[in-house]
Amino acid sequence: PEQRMWIFPQGRHRPPHLRPLALRPGVLRLVAASQAALVPVALTYAFRESPRPTCFVSFGEPLEASLVASEGLGVIEAAIARELSTIDVAHEAHEASGFRTLIESRVPKPDDSIATQWLSRLVRR
Repeated sequence: PEQRMWIFPQGRHRPPHLRPLALRPGVLRLVAASQAALVPVALTYAFRESPRPTCFVSFGEPLEASLVASEGLGVIEAAIARELSTIDVAHEAHEASGFRTLIESRVPKPDDSIATQWLSRLVRR
């Protein structure tokens, strides 16, 4: 069966605009041990024109374990920074045309995808 694990390689919650991202080396150990591809994910919150924040999530192309092993944290940081920039560009243009609504701050349902269930729990906080 296909398995996923979500981690925050910074080791703590940080504002998305801070650079460098200060990734921790534990993510390298996880990729080396699992030999799994790493999918860079960026998420930010914006209030836009609503009293409740909108969570924007951007998924990058998977990074093969061999690339992560040879390039280290730099390749991961660059990939996450690209996804953060994708979100920033949409915010600056005041549009969300490149994004689609997955959830609207609701309780996850059993038939939701794993990613949607996780995001639902995250934005309900």
